[in-house]
Amino acid sequence: MYQPSKQVLDKYADLLINFALNRGNGIKKGDVVLLQVSECAKPLLVALRRAVLKAGGHSIIQYIPDGMQREFYELANENQLKFFPDKQLKGLVDQIDYRVAIISDDDPKELMGINPTKIMTRNKSFKPYRDWQLKKENESKYTWVLALYGTPGMAKEANLSLEAYWQEIIKACYLDKNNPVAEWRKIFKRNKEVMKKLNDMRIVKVHVEAPNTDLHVGI
Repeated sequence: MYQPSKQVLDKYADLLINFALNRGNGIKKGDVVLLQVSECAKPLLVALRRAVLKAGGHSIIQYIPDGMQREFYELANENQLKFFPDKQLKGLVDQIDYRVAIISDDDPKELMGINPTKIMTRNKSFKPYRDWQLKKENESKYTWVLALYGTPGMAKEANLSLEAYWQEIIKACYLDKNNPVAEWRKIFKRNKEVMKKLNDMRIVKVHVEAPNTDLHVGI
């Protein structure tokens, strides 16, 4: 089965830790990073922790075994669905500076057929956890990033081979370049320049005209 090279994974981890977090600045010495990674993405977890260590930071690892979600929803009763470990998660949010969450579905259809009410109940019970993170983010004390790790199941959903799926990730993140972080810094710089020009124009509204369309959009 195809697996990206150590060089590609190290570049990916470097990009996530030293650019994607902290608004393009990367982590600093002593920062605490939560790494949320599933079992099938273990090779990237190894690279992420290495990048955190090299940057002088600390990692807290949430390692999520594959294939356990379905059984939870099949067996959990109402009280178990609503259980929320508030003390543990509040302490976690208080301690971390950053979060890296890797999307790597071993089976994208694992929850097919599960009563959606159960999933909604579980998600609702964890709302305080999301609210605590949002509050900290709004105070500019916390940033996070999501990233893909290709799996056979994800590639199948996209009608691609696993290698082709990974090539899309590699190209999109400039992992085929010598220094992906430098490439993204260029893009970040250009985006800031464009944003400044647009803001300086002091646009009040945009008028869109086309066949059967006459739309005014306030900005």
